[in-house]
Amino acid sequence: MLKIICFYFMFCSCKPTMSSVFNLCNPVFFANRYNNLNAKPHNARYKIHVTSSRRTELREQLTTELGEQRAVNTLVSQEDVINDDKEVIVGTYGRTPLVLTSGKGCKLYDIDGKEYIDLTSGIAVNALGHGDPDWVRAVTDQANVLAHVSNIYYTVPQVNLARRLVASSFADRVFFSNSGTEANEAAIKFSRKFQRFSHPNKVDPPTEFISFTNSFHGRTIGSLALTSKEHYRTPFEPVMPGVTFLKYGDIEAVQELLSSGKIAAVFPRSTYWIVVYQIENRKRTGTTWSGEPSCVGTVFLIAEVRRSKLIRFSKPNRQGRHSKSIGAGNRKKGEEEDQRLRLRLCVTMIQGEGGIYGATKEFLKSLRSACDKAGSLLVFDEVQCGLGRTGYLWAHEAYDVTPDIMTLAKPLAGGLPIGATLVTERVNEAINNGDHGSTFAGGPLVCAAAIAVFDKVSDPSFLAEVTKKGDYLKNLLKKKLQGNKHVKEIRGFGLIVGIELDVAATPLVDACRESGLLILTAGKGDVVRLVPPLIISEQELDSSVEIIYKCLHVLDEKSSN
Repeated sequence: MLKIICFYFMFCSCKPTMSSVFNLCNPVFFANRYNNLNAKPHNARYKIHVTSSRRTELREQLTTELGEQRAVNTLVSQEDVINDDKEVIVGTYGRTPLVLTSGKGCKLYDIDGKEYIDLTSGIAVNALGHGDPDWVRAVTDQANVLAHVSNIYYTVPQVNLARRLVASSFADRVFFSNSGTEANEAAIKFSRKFQRFSHPNKVDPPTEFISFTNSFHGRTIGSLALTSKEHYRTPFEPVMPGVTFLKYGDIEAVQELLSSGKIAAVFPRSTYWIVVYQIENRKRTGTTWSGEPSCVGTVFLIAEVRRSKLIRFSKPNRQGRHSKSIGAGNRKKGEEEDQRLRLRLCVTMIQGEGGIYGATKEFLKSLRSACDKAGSLLVFDEVQCGLGRTGYLWAHEAYDVTPDIMTLAKPLAGGLPIGATLVTERVNEAINNGDHGSTFAGGPLVCAAAIAVFDKVSDPSFLAEVTKKGDYLKNLLKKKLQGNKHVKEIRGFGLIVGIELDVAATPLVDACRESGLLILTAGKGDVVRLVPPLIISEQELDSSVEIIYKCLHVLDEKSSN
């Protein structure tokens, strides 16, 4: 009887009172508590597994460590959650059959209490890992004071975060949004507005974009139009028109094309850089976008830089400008262009989605020189590679090249939604009240979280540790894996590392998950992507590489089938 009473108070989360003791005899009360606890629709299949000694033990442990609300998760089976997800969530994600309920540092825990080393960081988001005490304190303190107000008012956290970003970069101003794709959308709009501002007397200023193959810039209509993979774009066509995709060629071919005045923008295949070209006096023989001038001129280009060696260089100054030339490709058929182009470049430093490819210093300096010569903007997409991931605060610092616009997102707020578009004063002068906006962007809660992340990640000693651990990881991978016949190449920069295989990477990812390690795929599915929290220890890296090494045998099994 005593055990029943103890379970009752644990299950009902209430203090022992006369009324609560009376409820022991009330079956209706128990039924209501059960339904409220699960908060499920009438057709859900959640069940409380009170007969499992493991779940009971785990719940008691988690209740002590995490609190009642999070401990409740352990009373639901993984199968129940997955089945209910299929009934109530729109099926846009190809999910892994894993239900995660908590995390600490570089470890994640599933609904059954199994531990995993996290080398995904929520896809390069959780730079400080899970549950960083300073981050939690910053979020909690701000939530207790003010979580959200409209952007028609000023808030201290937003200004303080913007001040930090400006002081540490080439930029003079910041526009906040909620994600990387929104940050790129802002870059698109600001680029077009800049061209109209710069050519006040032109009826048809440049508005077209060029992007390269293997590019990924987001899923909203503007950034989707710059994403090269057809299976992303085709179901939603027509997307934003005026985008030309080019294949990466040699520098000489790029120089020749630029000199002819037919290029628009460059986006190298590594950590993303957005390249925007502007074409003047362009005559189109085909149809035009309704409401847009027939002369289109801003272009995002994405170039492929394969197997390039990444070298460290000193931090550039704010006025850094460099020389040489850029990427090539074919123009759309059915169009005639005059010889004069204005170029706006948007580039990724290290291409994460494309397969962990790094740019070369010479290539990026060529882009900068080409943009300067054409009077165009250079935009760097550092959504994944920025903010310490490479061992530099900004990935482009390693190449001694500075942009006109830079986009940020993933790690900035440590897991809360934020995006940022950083611009020079020259670009800012073209932007007016009402040109862009966002309801939730730059709210005090998310900015407080971002300040906590930024203050840690921007510390020189922290960045030095990222570089050290990145070198340690790559050397360890080469030592353990390079002799395997399926491993073609190990490449990366800082703590964004790719393992290219000669077969699909999914079997290896699945085997590692079963062994307690979470990793990602990239590129065409033949690259293992490692983007661990920046706080990961060498011991955790040792354990991770050992798991990968022991799971390589599955590649032999799959390739023989």
